[in-house]
Amino acid sequence: MDISSERRAIQISALAIFSFGFLIQIWLIWTYPPLYGGDTVLHLRNHEHIFLGHQLPLLQALIFLTYKVTDIPMAVRCGMAVIGAAAGLGFYLLAKSLINPKAALCAALFFVTNPFVNEISIVPFQEILMLGTLCFATYFYLQNRIVAASLMLALACLARYEAWIACPFFAFDYVMRNRRTFAAMPASIFVFCWVPLAWIGWHLGLASPGSYVIEMPRSFERLVRWIYLCWILIKNTPLPVLLFGLSGLYFVWIRRGEKRVRTGAAFALLFGIAVLFSAHGDNHSGTASTERFVSSREAILPAGAVLLLAGVGAGYLHRKQKWRLPVNYLLGAAVLLGLFQSTHFVRFEVSQPDVSLSYQLARYVDAHLQSGERMLISAKPFSSADLDPYIEKVREVGGESAYKTALRNLATEDLSPIDFQRTAVQCRRAGALAATGNPDNFEWIAVWSDSQAKPTFTNQLSQLRSEDMLRAGSLAIAIYHRPTKK
Repeated sequence: MDISSERRAIQISALAIFSFGFLIQIWLIWTYPPLYGGDTVLHLRNHEHIFLGHQLPLLQALIFLTYKVTDIPMAVRCGMAVIGAAAGLGFYLLAKSLINPKAALCAALFFVTNPFVNEISIVPFQEILMLGTLCFATYFYLQNRIVAASLMLALACLARYEAWIACPFFAFDYVMRNRRTFAAMPASIFVFCWVPLAWIGWHLGLASPGSYVIEMPRSFERLVRWIYLCWILIKNTPLPVLLFGLSGLYFVWIRRGEKRVRTGAAFALLFGIAVLFSAHGDNHSGTASTERFVSSREAILPAGAVLLLAGVGAGYLHRKQKWRLPVNYLLGAAVLLGLFQSTHFVRFEVSQPDVSLSYQLARYVDAHLQSGERMLISAKPFSSADLDPYIEKVREVGGESAYKTALRNLATEDLSPIDFQRTAVQCRRAGALAATGNPDNFEWIAVWSDSQAKPTFTNQLSQLRSEDMLRAGSLAIAIYHRPTKK
């Protein structure tokens, strides 16, 4: 195959990967439209802000710009599908630069059908944006397109802090790759680390004032985080892909002396250490401790590594004549199982009672509220137990000044009940909704069954007509309507 034919084949493959990934994610959004995730709601509800708590601003800036163009609820979701598909394209281009084209195509197919990747790609999570830009940055760097690599790495560093780990690797490798002296290191650091340096210089620290992103481990329980992230990968990766990944790991092990393998291992080691210092851990165990668990989305970089290894393994096994036919069947099974598990994963997320009911209520609002009518939604409020641990941790990490700044930041954000916010960001009539107010001033009232409504509020409902009842699992929403006076 000549160079032009090979380039055309790569372009066709790249277009196919992008299109396939986009169609999968659009289909998932169309089939399962409810918005899930807590951070996703906060991102959309606070779309007028670019800087939001400890979050880096790239995704929020894109949401801000999208709302300047349109407030259609699905606009951001479709934008996320484009980002997810572009991440698949970047992953393919990176894989193609590291392994042979057929193995790279297999890895990319594993990527766009991966349940974990698809689940975080169709709602406004930052992780897929970080992974996609990081893949493009590495691809451009391997192609010696330094300006493009620097810009993409900068975008990745504005999406998630995990991308910052890659910066010193780029800077050091660039000096070594070009056989320059260490005197060139400062310039290289500036080219590849300028966003982290600018961010730290601006905020005089890693996080914006009144927030924090790093906390020191308090016990050896932090090591459980490694087990937890491994479990997330195993649970959300089709079995054939895991088998290919093990084959790829063996192939990489026998080539462990290669520079790119050593670099990948060093990056994995540094990421593993960083996870132990990651703040905002989750209390999955039901206790107040956040030592053992972090957000499952922190597994996105390890997931990318597993999928790349799976591509390596598929290519390695496919080269053996006696394994070729079984490998082809296993490849087909991996893709089909990935699609099935993606569907199951997203269906499970949207089946949660609070997620399902919020979407039902949003559709009800759009269908029944007339022009000029308003609805009061009584939902379970944020409690001090939700906010106090965060505020106290800010005080512990940053002192009294950071504590006061955190209080001022919270005062500018929407702290209405999360179920109210989830409804508001999914309907066209969000301006007609309110979380607080005098019931006498509203034509419609929706009361969540877990809203903890006061007796005086309940008494006022007796003056209204019971209009409908929405149900999902253990939760329900009673909808009341004030009869129009003739």
